[in-house]
Amino acid sequence: MLLLKLWIATFISTLAFCASTVVVARRLGARVREAKVFVGPPILRFSIAGVAVHVGALPFPGGFVAFAPAEDEADPARTHFHALSRARRAAILGLPWVAIALGCIAVLGAERGLGAIGRGVSQLVLGALSPAETGAALIARLVALAETEPPRVLGALVIAKVVAFNLLALPNLACFGLPRQLLHCASS
Repeated sequence: MLLLKLWIATFISTLAFCASTVVVARRLGARVREAKVFVGPPILRFSIAGVAVHVGALPFPGGFVAFAPAEDEADPARTHFHALSRARRAAILGLPWVAIALGCIAVLGAERGLGAIGRGVSQLVLGALSPAETGAALIARLVALAETEPPRVLGALVIAKVVAFNLLALPNLACFGLPRQLLHCASS
């Protein structure tokens, strides 16, 4: 039961991010080709509103949204991602994080939600620097929470940690580091 609750929480957080990215991108004029939730080879494929959705075999937090390529260089509707203005591209990259952070706060309450996001940055750094001590304690705390909290609360806590992780500007991870992505948008 514990693993099922953790899986549901992970699924909720990953789905929330991918869905908010698709909604923001479409509202700002980008054509979305596909969204993938979880990692590994797809075990489930379906389509929602013209967007191919794939669910990966490994239930680890992760996913992506792929934008449709330009039909040609002179895309008259300017609907491929790189044809959009810098402001729209930055909004597509940033607003989903704001949306899921607000969802986290709505589920956990302002104090607990903001605290979970804020502590997440230090927990990630300390956990990486001291995996035997800090990392083990964080995992033990997660197991304790999974035994007592409902999946929606666990999902909100996972979202808080994913938001915190993405606030770190990690240079070698192309998919993470919101500050890095926004700077790239501003310069291209």
